[in-house]
Amino acid sequence: METEGKELLLFQLGPVQEFIAQAATVDDLWAGSYLLSKLVWVGLQKIPDKEGNVVFPDLSTDTVRKALEVEKIPTIPNRFLAWVPAGQGKDLADAIKKAVKVKLEEYVGKLKLGDLGEKAARKQVDQFLQMTWAVLPIDEVSGNMGDDYKAIGRKLAMRRNVREFAPWEESLELGRKDFLSGKETAIRDGRSAMNLIKQILPNVENRTCEDLEEKYKYIAVIAMDGDRMGENLSSFENEEEHRAFSAALAQFAGEVEPIVKEFHGVLIYDGGDDVLAVVPAQQAIDCTDKLQQKFGERVKGKSDKSLTASAGIAVGHRDVPLQDLVHKAHTAESRAKSDYHRNALAVSVFKRSGEILEWGCKWGSKALYIYRQLRDSLDENLSGRFPYKLAELLQPYGDITKDMKDVVLSEFEHAWERSTQKAMSADLADAVSKYLGDVFGESGKPKDFLDLFLCETFIDRPREGEDND
Repeated sequence: METEGKELLLFQLGPVQEFIAQAATVDDLWAGSYLLSKLVWVGLQKIPDKEGNVVFPDLSTDTVRKALEVEKIPTIPNRFLAWVPAGQGKDLADAIKKAVKVKLEEYVGKLKLGDLGEKAARKQVDQFLQMTWAVLPIDEVSGNMGDDYKAIGRKLAMRRNVREFAPWEESLELGRKDFLSGKETAIRDGRSAMNLIKQILPNVENRTCEDLEEKYKYIAVIAMDGDRMGENLSSFENEEEHRAFSAALAQFAGEVEPIVKEFHGVLIYDGGDDVLAVVPAQQAIDCTDKLQQKFGERVKGKSDKSLTASAGIAVGHRDVPLQDLVHKAHTAESRAKSDYHRNALAVSVFKRSGEILEWGCKWGSKALYIYRQLRDSLDENLSGRFPYKLAELLQPYGDITKDMKDVVLSEFEHAWERSTQKAMSADLADAVSKYLGDVFGESGKPKDFLDLFLCETFIDRPREGEDND
């Protein structure tokens, strides 16, 4: 693409995770994500010749527009990078901000709040959005796309750090706070303006999500994110590589919803490297595994090397506040990246008793093979009490430490013998031995061995009246 006489504009809209997580229903989750994608899409329309000038996300085909406007899938990330005519970056950023606000005010008009309520709502939405932009002027464009991407990223970070924060003002002096955000004054149904827009958006856009809470007693929120994405973007020296990378992310994004539906779930957000979904608890591990495999197939870095993704899963009863599970899924995702050094999965299980189970592993670990073997064996010959028998046998030893590998293996074999009449297969025995080597060696998390079994048996426990197909 011809970039002579152009400068770079990087535009970002927020807040994202905090706003999306403010949800009482799966519909709320989808609506928050869809609203932000829609607003960014409106902003993109202000870029001259957007198909040719927008570097990220990929707009070279009609795929993104159809996903958002026809299929109602939130696929637009909260930031975009584009070439704009030299000297026009600031004016275009201002035009984008104005267009986004106008669109948001259109949704306020659909709330039908009356004069006082609409006035309060408009004041709330006007203060809500955080729109930040940065321009890399023509005299600072180096011609190396990786260097330019890093340079404009630093400018955006500095701009965000020094932006002014005005005190929050309310036009409604009295009233309870929004029960989802705890910040703004509720205008109707216990919700402030932004969360009221979430409430009406499914009807406005003719999209209603499946009510998983009606079918399943335990649900799971999946949060998946590509590893080292900024580092990889910065490694591409020319624009063709950047555009190819954006196209690969768009291709992956187009394949996410069918996978989530295959596992009876609802896709909440799909921004390429960033996925949020809600699925039945029993489907969560397999769904997430298939998503990360597809990501590796489609998204390549330098030298055509497959990139990896890390994921967090939060499992809880359907009565647990949904926004709590969303926060916990993101926390688990961070744990996968930090504690397991990326290319990994971390799971948090929240029992109604208040007990919390945490477990994780690398994607290539034998742990997932053991998980599936245990799950498939429960109905055939292995007692569901097996993990608890193992826990009882290990309890007298106290904390499991790095020098207890032989002890844990011995007690595992003892618990297995007490829980089934069938001998352990050679493949499973080999997988157990290798996984023990991992947790007592490289990962340095011996407790993961027991927690694998405790998490699996709780997640996959048959529950009366639950749709387990």
